[in-house]
Amino acid sequence: MSGLFGGGDLTQLFQKRPADFLTRWLADPAAINRDHRMPLFQFTADEMTSLGLWAKREASVGNALRGVPGGGKGSASVAEGKKLVESFRCAACHSLSPEKSATLVADQKELIAVSDWSRSCAGQPRREKGQPGYWLAEADAAALRAYYSAARPGAARLSQQARGRDLLAQLNCLACHQREGVERVTLAGVGGPAPAAAGLSHPTLPVLQDKLVAVAEAHSNLAPLVPSMTPPALNSVGDKLVDTPLEESITRKGPPHRPYLLAQMRSLS
Repeated sequence: MSGLFGGGDLTQLFQKRPADFLTRWLADPAAINRDHRMPLFQFTADEMTSLGLWAKREASVGNALRGVPGGGKGSASVAEGKKLVESFRCAACHSLSPEKSATLVADQKELIAVSDWSRSCAGQPRREKGQPGYWLAEADAAALRAYYSAARPGAARLSQQARGRDLLAQLNCLACHQREGVERVTLAGVGGPAPAAAGLSHPTLPVLQDKLVAVAEAHSNLAPLVPSMTPPALNSVGDKLVDTPLEESITRKGPPHRPYLLAQMRSLS
């Protein structure tokens, strides 16, 4: 799932990561990134073995494409890497070691409505100025401009309903579940909903059910499994479940409410 709150592209994952990265990441993402947003899944031993074998195959293909059998780790390379980390101010966003968890203080002007957004890091990087570029889609860049151009009284002013609506988008719930025909998710941020003209609506991508239909068309033997792989809709879910069962479903406590489903609910606890 891509988009503003989506995950990264896995297409060339093993051209950047070792073969065992995927299984270590899925087993304990916090051991690799303490601030991760990766959902947790309960994989069986056989499933993890299958994922590990797939990862090793993809890693070997990636290494062959790169034509780099090993790659040295001499002191010169390490020193050059350290210089790049410092020059690109990686520590402004990332914790580089357990001992240095505090990020650097921002040294740029605060973004406001009259900022020169044509020179922002939402577009292409500018190497000569050491400025990153995130290549954001126009809709995402417009959402940032609208957010930083609007008054933000603070998260404490948001209602529980507004916070829940934002979490629905941030946690990508609509990537798997349908929700009363929702086609666009309004991201209120910490300043409440913005006018429609501000362009703060973020389009959702096709839900899992739509993707399963395409899979069934390509692999006819999987067609009978589509219903059991389709997560339930969230239409009026608050009217169907009282608070405790709803919380247990979200945090995956207790036995599953729909044991016949093949789709696995991620843990949001």
